[in-house]
Amino acid sequence: MGLKLPAMWSSIVPKSTVLLRLTPPSQVFDAKATPAGTSSALTLALSVSMAAMDVGKPGFIYVLALAGSNWFVFNGSSWSLWSGGDVPGAFTGNLPPGHAVTPISGFDVRGLSGVQFFVAYGTSLTEMLNNARFKMVYQVP
Repeated sequence: MGLKLPAMWSSIVPKSTVLLRLTPPSQVFDAKATPAGTSSALTLALSVSMAAMDVGKPGFIYVLALAGSNWFVFNGSSWSLWSGGDVPGAFTGNLPPGHAVTPISGFDVRGLSGVQFFVAYGTSLTEMLNNARFKMVYQVP
């Protein structure tokens, strides 16, 4: 009776050397939202942690909101409707280990049910999308 390998490993030649790439937690990006207040006066703090290998690289931290089919971008001080082209960063510069931003402070969101907030980072919008460094962090109830 031998060891049965999963089907995906059936192409591995017996007695061959197999290299596995394990990604430690410090290499993984993470983002989260911390809502406070009520729906009539919501404050939303967002934070992002960059992968250690990206810290110090020039880049952008993006904050976006999806309302229906419309994307809105936060440039660090105000929101605007995105109609294509470059996306302004909420942060631009050498990427820090972590960054926090409060894009909504005491705002009435009662009419915005379902709006989703995203945090992302990368050296460009294309690079961020290609490396899947984006995360939906909050949805207005």
